[in-house]
Amino acid sequence: MKNNKVVCFGAGEMAEVYWDFLCYLGIEIVCWIDNDRSKQGKSIFDKPIKAISELINCEYKILITSVYFEEIFHQLDSLGFGNKVITLDELIDENVLVNNERVLNKEYTLFFDAHDGYPNWAGTEIWALNLCERSILFKNKCLIVTEGMENELRNKEIDIYEAPKRGGCAEIIELLQRQLPIVVIQSFGKYVLFAALYLKKKYPEMVKIIAVMHNDIDANIKRQSMYENYLDGVVGVSENIKYRASRIFKKCQIETFTQAIVIPPNIERKYTENGILRIGYAARLVKKQKRADLLIDFISEMEKKNVPYLLKIAGEGELYSELECFIQRQGLNNKIKMLGQIPIDLMGHFWENVDIYINLSEYEGCSLAMLEAMSYKCVPIVTNVSGVNEIISEKNGVICEVGDVKSIVEKVVQLADPVKLKEFGENAYSSVAENCNINQYAYKWANYINERIY
Repeated sequence: MKNNKVVCFGAGEMAEVYWDFLCYLGIEIVCWIDNDRSKQGKSIFDKPIKAISELINCEYKILITSVYFEEIFHQLDSLGFGNKVITLDELIDENVLVNNERVLNKEYTLFFDAHDGYPNWAGTEIWALNLCERSILFKNKCLIVTEGMENELRNKEIDIYEAPKRGGCAEIIELLQRQLPIVVIQSFGKYVLFAALYLKKKYPEMVKIIAVMHNDIDANIKRQSMYENYLDGVVGVSENIKYRASRIFKKCQIETFTQAIVIPPNIERKYTENGILRIGYAARLVKKQKRADLLIDFISEMEKKNVPYLLKIAGEGELYSELECFIQRQGLNNKIKMLGQIPIDLMGHFWENVDIYINLSEYEGCSLAMLEAMSYKCVPIVTNVSGVNEIISEKNGVICEVGDVKSIVEKVVQLADPVKLKEFGENAYSSVAENCNINQYAYKWANYINERIY
């Protein structure tokens, strides 16, 4: 490869991960190419972003750093640059010396990927934490988190490793290499995955990689499928994810392990407080995916109904101030409580004190917040996203179409009755207790991992 330099096509979300990894390999990025005109003329890491028309007489190999690999390859090929494309696999081949030795009589260490940026600690990170804590059949296990999380997790009886939010490939590679042989259970397709890819190439007999997909967005599935040749297992957290992934992956068989949680004791609880219906919302306050912007519409519709209610909002994000200002302008401080980010260990208390759980998301995997709420006998009223049909039935909750706020409000009003709430709440608890127990889930995962080790 000429002077160990490449042109990168794709200046999107993964650009900083590719930049960091290529720096580790000693490869210089000459420039970025992107079809998005709004990016052209700008720069990333002091390298310009150009239009494809500027590739004329390009003498460097081109690395596609976008999930839309096939589409971009065809675009490049049609312009006569198909022979210039180099894959990440080929780059690693050129820069990594393979070591086929084995580590004998040493147990594998499990590494769980919870590294996607503090303070955005959400369902996927909690999933990794729960599974790591309960993988009791494995002596050595570690949770990889982003800097800033160690204090929140200080009481956990597991090894915690903090990696930088950005530029963490080198540190994560060194961490994993010290612990060989390893199994990497990765969820985000970012720094942890790239570190594992490097070590899988270098120590093919001592590294196993399992990819877990937590939502059914094709772009996220494609990101994992780009490295299919390195993967020893692929898991989706819902049947819908398995179905969509099976259409994208070419070789790997996709398994479904529906989400699981810690089930609290089955205790008697009361519904409503002094005739007031208590509604709970717990999610990042962002528009993308979570659609927290619809909370304003939800509140406005609730105000039209003759139902005393209290809405408790747990979470932080870009829409926090906007929601707070709206509540103050409407004089609703006595009805809407903005609680901010609640620590993981205190969420049980939150769910104990609400009657209905609402979710406004436009996509999910299988929401842990939904399962946790149901485990405290809250009645779920959720949007029709991945995983809900596997858990919710007409006896334990309600499913509404994405964006249909009026329908969600109507269902909330219809359930504003302690008798109905108790019936649905008991059924909700039974559903998750029977199907989503984290201890049973951990044993299922242990068997799956062992099948790939031995």
